[in-house]
Amino acid sequence: MDAPDRALKGRRVVLCFDAGREIGHGHRVRSLAVGAELAARGARVSVLTPYAGALPFPREPGTYTGTLGPADALAALAEPPAVVLADLYRPPQAAVDALARGPWTLALIDDENDLAFDADVLVNPALDPTFVQRVSPRTRYLSGPPYILLRPDFTDPPPFAVAPEVQRILVCFGGSDPPDGTRRALRALAAVPAREIEVALGPSYAAPDELERLAAQDPRVTVRRAPPDVARLMAAADAGVLAAGTLAYETLAVGLPAVLVPLNAPQEREALEIQRLGAAVVLPLDEHLAALPAALAGLTAARRAELSRRARALVDGRGVARVADAVAHAVQP
Repeated sequence: MDAPDRALKGRRVVLCFDAGREIGHGHRVRSLAVGAELAARGARVSVLTPYAGALPFPREPGTYTGTLGPADALAALAEPPAVVLADLYRPPQAAVDALARGPWTLALIDDENDLAFDADVLVNPALDPTFVQRVSPRTRYLSGPPYILLRPDFTDPPPFAVAPEVQRILVCFGGSDPPDGTRRALRALAAVPAREIEVALGPSYAAPDELERLAAQDPRVTVRRAPPDVARLMAAADAGVLAAGTLAYETLAVGLPAVLVPLNAPQEREALEIQRLGAAVVLPLDEHLAALPAALAGLTAARRAELSRRARALVDGRGVARVADAVAHAVQP
């Protein structure tokens, strides 16, 4: 164990993140990925969050709101944290400032808020180089492809095998899919001559029973609820129809040729950058996804091979380890 990791050993780290049906689960996924890496380096990791779902780490008492942020709840803990890692959904400036005043090493993850950040570490896990946050002189700012935060399953995946034709399609619109892009995609895929269509539903998808009834009308379709093996599903598919949040980065790491469908403005910004870099195709989320069959038909074997090659070159899956290194250096005495 090197000196920075020795600084983490036994230190108390509290993760704060927002997640849910309206927010999505990207904040949760990337926070827990960093937390797992810090725990592997000897930190004592726990979670303070309004998210009510299952967690791999102990849950702290109390909670917080989006308006006030977690600073007061953190300060009230019986054992104060040495490190706070916060990934918040649209926090107000006051909530970010309150965290900065705490007696802990502060690491923030943010890729969409135009705020002034004062932290020991700020991670902007995004590809678009035009969005740059304002940071204080003390803040170590980490941004761009090296700091894309992915789960361990997406570190060093095997080479992606490009099939001669698109026969297996993976459909996934993230942890919650508020606009129900999954249903729109499934209807559009009725016109696509694929052999198998795998649909992965997130843990907060609003109407899984209804979606399964729709899927039962097409014998090619298999629906999986909150599958734990998304990396395997991506590796087994020939093409993906995916939301452009965390899934976009995961598909880049695997090398799965994909049609990305942004669900909000930050996703659109990232998806268009990925398309500009030649690593995916982007479609807007319209009512019927009418352009989806043509987009998939355009994914010839040669085109998919090029998309896969460019995707793998963008994201190496090691961003979590790099961020853990930065946190470790920040907490050194």
